Amino acid sequence: MGKKDIFSSQYMGNRKTFADVFNMLIYGGTEEIEPEALHSLNTSQIIIPESVQGNSLPIQKIRDTLKILSAMEDANAVYLLLGIEAQSEVNYAMPVKTMLYDAITLAQQVERIAKQHRQSGEYGKNRGEFLSGFYKEDKLIPVITAVVFFSEKKWDGPLCLHDMLETKDPRVLSMVDNYKIHLIAPAELTEEDFSRLHTDLRAVLKWIKYSKDKEHLLQETRTDPCFRQMSDEAINMIEVYTNSKIPHQKKEEGGTVDMCQAFDEILADERKEGRAEGRIEERRSMINRMSENGMSLPDIARMINLEEAEVKTILAVS
Repeated sequence: MGKKDIFSSQYMGNRKTFADVFNMLIYGGTEEIEPEALHSLNTSQIIIPESVQGNSLPIQKIRDTLKILSAMEDANAVYLLLGIEAQSEVNYAMPVKTMLYDAITLAQQVERIAKQHRQSGEYGKNRGEFLSGFYKEDKLIPVITAVVFFSEKKWDGPLCLHDMLETKDPRVLSMVDNYKIHLIAPAELTEEDFSRLHTDLRAVLKWIKYSKDKEHLLQETRTDPCFRQMSDEAINMIEVYTNSKIPHQKKEEGGTVDMCQAFDEILADERKEGRAEGRIEERRSMINRMSENGMSLPDIARMINLEEAEVKTILAVS
């Protein structure tokens, strides 16, 4: 696994962050899903064997994060299987990928139910139940997969299966189920969308969206309370997905970082670097003028009180 995969798996596996994603997508930001009701599942998926040179080999597909939700409704247990796929680049086959994951999860449920019937010695009330192992009254747990795009770019890939099909004939498309992806992409999120997130995931996605707009980002860090207490995991996400360097040393109570202070430090460092680069440029211009006037490198070094190696280094800096 790459660095981005490791950090995103760790961050999105956090139950509060995970619940935040689906509260936004399913319930419009209302905190219906409680983090404590989420439980991790094994993300390994074994699908139908593929024939390779006459031999059948299993293909393994790994989800990024998969959890089961247990909730109570009208005194009956209600379950959901929820998965998250984290993307740093556009996957132009994403509708098929998520459709495959969800179909595998549903097929596993059918197989598990059938196995339970066999182990209990039940054989079904009719031939259809006997052959499938899945009985008329059996039900499946719904499966929902979210795609979180950790990039400031716009998602220019397909959002549904129909976008991937060559034909546009409405008569044909009416017969093909249009599998849609549930996408969260910072570039497409409005302020209203951001307001539906309640963890530091909101700050991570905002930082990614405005990473090229320092003025807007400064305003966000000073006005959005989500930037006040950010976890190390969230900061790792910002660093690895935006190539930012965030000061970790100033931590608030509870081990979190105030990104308003951190961003002020970043800007101060950039100003210092800018001034240093300006001084180097001034010296480079002066050295070039002296050289054009016929001065040798040793004479130039003595004139500006530097070693010859330092003069060479300044000239070599692009």
